[in-house]
Amino acid sequence: MHKELICKLAEFGFTENQAKVYLCIAQSGKTYVTKISKYILLHRQDIYKLLPKLEKMELITRTLDKPVMIEALPIEKALERLINKEKETNDKRIAQLQRNLSEIAKEINQQPKIAKETRFTLLTTNVALRNRINITLTAKPTVFRVVSSTENLKGQVGQFYMKFFQMLALNKTKIQLLLVGAESSVELARAIDKIAPKDCYFSARAIEKCASRDYLVVDSCEAWIATQQKMSDEYPSILWTNDLNIIETYLECFKEAWRNPKAIELWKNEDILGIA
Repeated sequence: MHKELICKLAEFGFTENQAKVYLCIAQSGKTYVTKISKYILLHRQDIYKLLPKLEKMELITRTLDKPVMIEALPIEKALERLINKEKETNDKRIAQLQRNLSEIAKEINQQPKIAKETRFTLLTTNVALRNRINITLTAKPTVFRVVSSTENLKGQVGQFYMKFFQMLALNKTKIQLLLVGAESSVELARAIDKIAPKDCYFSARAIEKCASRDYLVVDSCEAWIATQQKMSDEYPSILWTNDLNIIETYLECFKEAWRNPKAIELWKNEDILGIA
């Protein structure tokens, strides 16, 4: 008997012997258990045990005569009926899953929010830094506020900013860059032109002095603070934290310097207006 047909029927839920019996009946039109037994080399008693299942699947009918005559229903209609039953079962299961989803979502949304655990992480390798960036960007932050020194723009940190700002631009994240230093605004504007991302909400200002520098604040959720410790490639290691007190301190420091009348505007994308 064709093994390929048996395998195809297995996808309809047939066992191997059920498939053999059914194919024999379907190919014979009407037949007897004795003939089926001889054709597929299966004991008659085993065949009798299989027939009720095939009847329940609405694939065959049996007469009450002696000997019992077995007839297969038209195979297209019989298997189409199985397909429809499978669809009905799946539709019911999907409907139940959707109800479960609604109930689970409703229940979870009604639960009190669990406060985020305050964490501090020292990022000492490029891999750790990249992983942290990816995790942060996954949360779709709105604004990155960056405070750096003007000398950083001329070194490796400047190269990092250029790549980092491009990533933020792709993420449609707004950027505010505050540079601390005494260089001329013309010189600073040239330096910023090299790192400023294209097609991005980007604004930059410079101020001669600031209470703190070399840090960034992500919305009101994260603070990244450069340390004296160096990575292997001379980038500073970064202390990352979601501690709200620390974030608030650095955010207020940034806003105070950004709004300082002595801060010089170097670069402004008009679309960034409205950021506090």
